Amino acid sequence: MSVVRLADLPPRDAPEALAGSREPFLVGVRHHSAALSAAMPRILGSFEPTVLLIELPADLGGWLPWLASPELLAPVALSATAPDGSLSFYPFADFSPELAALRWAREAGVPVEAIDRPVSARVVHGPDDSPRSGRLLARLDGGDDIEALWDTMVEARAPGSPEALRRAALSFGWLLRADTLHGGGIAPEDAAREGHMRACAARACALPGARVCCVVGAFHANALLKTPVLEAAPTADVPPRAPSSERVGALVPYDFELLDSRSGYPAGIRDPSLVQRAFELFSVGEALDVALPSLLVTIARELRERGHVASFADVREAARVAHDLASLRGLGSPGRRELLEAIETSMAQGEPLGRGRVLAQALSVVLVGHRRGRLPEDAPRAGLVVAANALLDELGMPGPEGAKDPKEMTLDPERSPLDRRRAVALGQLAACGIPYAEKRGSARAVGGARADVESLTVRVSLRYTPETAARLEIAGLFGSTLPAAAEGSLRRSFAALENEGKSLAEGWLDHVARAANAGLGTLVGELLDRVPDVLLPNASLSELAAATMLVARLDEGHVAALPSVPSGASTRSLAPERDALLFASLRALLGIVGTTSEDDVRAFAELLALFADHDVASLEHAVSTFVSEGSPLMKGAGMAARVLLELEAPERFFETFVSLFDLGGADASSAALRTGTLRGALLLAGPIFEGHPRFASAITEGLEALDDARFLERLPSLRGAFDVLSAGDRQRLLDVLGSSFAALDLTVTPEELGAYARADRAGVEALLALGLAIPGTTGARVDPGAEPSRPATGPSRDHTIGLRDRLRLVLGRESSALAPGHGRYARALDELYGHGHGEGSRGGTGESYPTAREWGDELRELFGEAVREEVLGSAAGGGHGAAIALLDPEKVTPSIELLEQILSLKGGLSERDFVHLKLLAKRVVDALVKELATRTLPALTGLATPRASRRRSGLLDLRRTIGSNLATAYVHEGAFRLAPRRFVFRARARKSLDWRIVLVVDVSGSMEPSVLHSAMMAAILGSLPAVSTHFLAVSDRVVDLSHQAADPLELLLSVRIGGGTLLSKGLRHARSLLTVPSRSIVVLVSDFEEGGSVAELLSEARALRDAGATLLGIAALGERNAPRYHRAIAERLVGVGMPIAALSPLELARWVGEKLRGAT
Repeated sequence: MSVVRLADLPPRDAPEALAGSREPFLVGVRHHSAALSAAMPRILGSFEPTVLLIELPADLGGWLPWLASPELLAPVALSATAPDGSLSFYPFADFSPELAALRWAREAGVPVEAIDRPVSARVVHGPDDSPRSGRLLARLDGGDDIEALWDTMVEARAPGSPEALRRAALSFGWLLRADTLHGGGIAPEDAAREGHMRACAARACALPGARVCCVVGAFHANALLKTPVLEAAPTADVPPRAPSSERVGALVPYDFELLDSRSGYPAGIRDPSLVQRAFELFSVGEALDVALPSLLVTIARELRERGHVASFADVREAARVAHDLASLRGLGSPGRRELLEAIETSMAQGEPLGRGRVLAQALSVVLVGHRRGRLPEDAPRAGLVVAANALLDELGMPGPEGAKDPKEMTLDPERSPLDRRRAVALGQLAACGIPYAEKRGSARAVGGARADVESLTVRVSLRYTPETAARLEIAGLFGSTLPAAAEGSLRRSFAALENEGKSLAEGWLDHVARAANAGLGTLVGELLDRVPDVLLPNASLSELAAATMLVARLDEGHVAALPSVPSGASTRSLAPERDALLFASLRALLGIVGTTSEDDVRAFAELLALFADHDVASLEHAVSTFVSEGSPLMKGAGMAARVLLELEAPERFFETFVSLFDLGGADASSAALRTGTLRGALLLAGPIFEGHPRFASAITEGLEALDDARFLERLPSLRGAFDVLSAGDRQRLLDVLGSSFAALDLTVTPEELGAYARADRAGVEALLALGLAIPGTTGARVDPGAEPSRPATGPSRDHTIGLRDRLRLVLGRESSALAPGHGRYARALDELYGHGHGEGSRGGTGESYPTAREWGDELRELFGEAVREEVLGSAAGGGHGAAIALLDPEKVTPSIELLEQILSLKGGLSERDFVHLKLLAKRVVDALVKELATRTLPALTGLATPRASRRRSGLLDLRRTIGSNLATAYVHEGAFRLAPRRFVFRARARKSLDWRIVLVVDVSGSMEPSVLHSAMMAAILGSLPAVSTHFLAVSDRVVDLSHQAADPLELLLSVRIGGGTLLSKGLRHARSLLTVPSRSIVVLVSDFEEGGSVAELLSEARALRDAGATLLGIAALGERNAPRYHRAIAERLVGVGMPIAALSPLELARWVGEKLRGAT
């Protein structure tokens, strides 16, 4: 047969041939179409077929009666697994033409047959989809956007003539077919499927009197013609008819969220709720524009609920634009395309990131919807529930028929193939969110400052509960096998995470780990490809460290659930991802210079190990910055890091380390500096250094050098520093430190000590009388007539606490072995520090103090008033509420640290204790504000907005006075003089010309010192005559405390420290406060750990900048202004026009003064 060239084919020939075919009668469809679904009953009723053939795999034909059941509530989905392990998925909704055809056939009593190639026979040897050239489609409206082309050719005709819709759909399919033929031909798998469908149709048409109707994809319709246009007919053997009782795969409920193509799941359609509404309207002969007003009003309501303005004017404008677009395109009424373009034009307000993202979320709620399907009650249960239960039984794990008590198992996936399969199954159940396994604590080894270490074995407790069965049913939405369901669940949740834009880095880490534990290598690879655009721009240092460790484990094959690579096989190297993560971690290190979080130090320790084989020049710079500018914690960590990086000899570090024992005085600030620095060094490398002989000797020498008074002054801070080590680490360190004198028995009576001293003196005098050298000296002979030298020892009262007891007290171990009288010190400190944590810890058996007052009295007697105040302040900060009542407001030394400790208890005290706390806080706040105002107000003087006035209402305006009296100038004695007649004064300008300063303060836990300074600065700025000050506290919500800005104590008592961080909400509220943006300053005080959408945060900052406001981001506000902040997000804020700095209150005052004076 000669084949006509496409260019020579008359344009109407193919569509006419398709529409005119009666053997079989062709209905070309797309799997989701509101127009065709509504018209399907009339299309089939006009032809009156005796048999209906549906494009559905033949081995799924057993499910057709259940699909057509009147008890079934769509959406639902058929799923089956191909021999190559791939998932075939067929969702059905009310607007699915095939489902509409099945329902018509049940009502009309017409038999139905599934005619597509069986899933079990599919072996794909080439591309799944036939290649298109795109050249023919590009000439049409919509270009190569298939969705837009279908909407224009088919959906826009509804409601209309059913035959016209059928012809339009067939024409659309022919257009795609012609474009494919032009682009390279039909793919092998498509050709095999079409051969199978053609053979089934031919068999049905061969029956006497048969009127056969084929409901197939419009693309495939040409292959079912007796003589296909432009191509040879595909061939296949006539398959045997499958038994009607045979059921393969699973029928599961589905929902609109999964059906939406943006969910990351296959075979979807955009905006299913909108398409459902269109189907309902088309079914009763109404156009979509009938529902347009209610849709727009609902979208506007969703916008308003998200804090954005959306009025009826916006609704009217969107409706007008939609109708105008439809008219311009020659359409009878607006369709989905016109609706979305109108909404974007009228409601997005030109903000693609901020308001645009919120609008997208509102559209998702309204146009996607939350409808969920339901199966007939007697429908066979198959799919995931059956497959999962069978797998659990095969693996010897508890199933629905097992015992109700939990079953304990220890898995060793590295050595046992069966245990590996069990671990993978548990990972897949966890990925689906199915409660079944609970890990036991012994699966991880935790050692105080040491990081968590993965164990080779995993102990789990397994229990199959009713919730497990229910969750399996829900997870069946994503697939009929555990691997398919796990992958589908993770894909959907990651798509939702991206759409929401919140906690992307944390979410990425969670999804990679869950996918790896579930053995989903393909998904892991796809997520690793997202490192540059999802992880790096949003990750904090701890997240980068965790990601680096995870990627290293993946690269080195240390994840048991992922299949190992056979020898000689090629595998993807993750070296580029590892290098990118290490480089990003280096950049992020400077963001933790001022941290007080021990998790940051642990992340830093992990990174140090990973940098072993890399250039450390940049790392050296970061470590030097830690030592010179860091918080006490990071200063100590930096000092220890220099040793690990071989930048400093260990012996020199040990000398520096023990010198910190005697750093500063007994006040709380010195104690905090001493504790923090020592704690940082021990946290980073304490367990590493404990085996070094010089470390042990340096500690003993440092403790021995302190007399009793200085040792007791420093004992609480030293105990707090070493408490960072686990109980087991401290016991090992005590054993190492005490090994050199463990055999000595130093427990002697004073009488025995006196006898030893007298005998020692007599021996020395005897040696001197004989002219012999005294052991331990240079060995030179001594003149017998010389005055005997006396050993230079201090009074014995200065060292009554022996070295062994000092070590026990500092390390908080072996309290029962202390000398009589020394146990009181240990008991007093155990009240604060307890009996340890981590490895080797256990509940203490020591006696506690009956009352806090007795404890306070004991602290005063043992350590003195200054140390008592330090210990009680630490106890208050740790949640010991009764300790705060022991502090005297008139005697305490005001400090930011004490104020932090006081305010940490404000929510958990009785009314009587709260009154005392308020008095104490007022004393501290007043003293701090007075001190701060003394230093900052000089930088803010002269900020009154001037207005020329003849009235004596203010200071003399010298410049204007001279300018207005130049006519009176004369020369006297060689100098110019002025005889002013009119004087100009500075008068208060109109209130509308005030400057407005908005402090947007992140009140999450890590920002507490900056919150305190911000509250005090708000009071100082609010006292200025030309400044209106606002204070916005931002956590997971925004609280406007501007009415309390003049009273910092009331403001601080109103602030709830902690919670999440949604900075974008804070900036949005700040923008709503600005009346004259050009005379407004917005100061964002935060660590920039945004818990919401980073894109929204950037959009709000950009909107403030574009409005003319002056922006400043402060990563740390305080006297020690070393910041701890999210560097990646801060850099992005700098890119949109918000400078970032770490400032002291005085520096902030100078900056504000310069801005106000420069614009006045």
